[in-house]
Amino acid sequence: MRMLWKKGCAVILTVVIFSLFLTLVDHLAGSQGGSMPLEESQAILSTISRQYSQALSDAVADLFYDSDYSVFVSDRTTFRSYKSVGGRQSWPISNADRTGHSVIDRGETVDWGRGSLGCMAYAFFFAYSVYGDDQSRDESEKVYVDRKDPRTWQDFEILIESQAQPGEHLRAYSYSNHRRLEHSMVFLCTGKMGNQRGFYAADYSGGCVIDKQTNQWVFRPSKDRYSIRFYTYKSFAKTWGDRRWFVYNTYENSQYADAPGETAA
Repeated sequence: MRMLWKKGCAVILTVVIFSLFLTLVDHLAGSQGGSMPLEESQAILSTISRQYSQALSDAVADLFYDSDYSVFVSDRTTFRSYKSVGGRQSWPISNADRTGHSVIDRGETVDWGRGSLGCMAYAFFFAYSVYGDDQSRDESEKVYVDRKDPRTWQDFEILIESQAQPGEHLRAYSYSNHRRLEHSMVFLCTGKMGNQRGFYAADYSGGCVIDKQTNQWVFRPSKDRYSIRFYTYKSFAKTWGDRRWFVYNTYENSQYADAPGETAA
């Protein structure tokens, strides 16, 4: 009996130590953060100004630098994250929180009118902040992106090049409707890396992981972060493939649609 008691205590102690270790790893990972040179974010805004209008570029810049939930913190190079905002949740609606449809930004309510969580809530917030009441619920055609099939990468490229506009919400679902594979991001602009075409997108990571025992979302500081990335269509497929992607079309009916600007090149 004494041996069983000792073994039981040893197991409990091991679990406690392992849990503390995971918490420490999360905090350390969260402290690593990320950044983007100011010149690169400014180049994105310049591209939007050139291809669309200065007004649309300014609206995106406001979400980059000045919002209470801006992509970057005050130094304009460090991405917003659990660590960079002083060890607190950087976006108030993580996957582990209750579904929300509004936040208070600089003292004003931003209500996008659709209950959502994590990355999806952030993408709706971004699009609504840019387009306001002009925001549309119209969905583009859905394009399946296969990690291994370049033909689907080309289909997705056509979708992005023909329908995605700065500040619009890109959304993905899996065929199995498995929530771990769902994701949202914000389209910013097209571009090139070397001789490969692609695009910039911003997103919020969701702030959580799935607990394998309960199958529920659990907040993790290391997952509470924003980012902007450049994707070639190949790298996008490798990262976010095996999903159906579409665009919430917003730009066409907005105040920016008739503004002077160049056609995206």
